[in-house]
Amino acid sequence: MDELIEQIRSAAMNVEQKVLVGDALTADEKTELLVKVKTDLANLRDQFYEIGHQLEGIAITRAALAEARRQ
Repeated sequence: MDELIEQIRSAAMNVEQKVLVGDALTADEKTELLVKVKTDLANLRDQFYEIGHQLEGIAITRAALAEARRQ
């Protein structure tokens, strides 16, 4: 999970860098940059969903272990 979090951090920094550079670009370059940023954000969203699924699995496992201990 640490690797996934690091990938998210890296992608977020890439988006931030692209936005900061955006002011010095032509209209076509800005359009291309916008497509790249949207793609990066979609990838981030997918990674957050993956983390959510992993956390859900951990919670289910913990609940099952707690139930097993009670019995």
